[in-house]
Amino acid sequence: AEAVQVLSGASFQGKAALHALVIRAAARYALYASGGRKDEALKREATTDIQACRRLDASFVPDPQAFSPRFLELFKATR
Repeated sequence: AEAVQVLSGASFQGKAALHALVIRAAARYALYASGGRKDEALKREATTDIQACRRLDASFVPDPQAFSPRFLELFKATR
C-alpha cells in the first residue's frame, strides 16, 4: 500500500515513468491478491497502470525474476 501511495504522489519522466507504473501495477495487484482477490477496483487500477505502461513502450516486458508469475500473466493479458 505504501508503494502505491508513494508512486501515485510522484512525477516521473521517460523510462522512470514506465518503471514506476509497472511497480505500482504490481503493488496494486499484490494488494488485490493478498486481499483474497475480492477488491476488483484494485485489479482495475493495476490493469490501468499496465495499459499506461504499454502506451509508453509497447514492447516493454517486466523482468520475470522481479515479478510474480501471476502478475506477469496479467501484464501479458492486458491490452
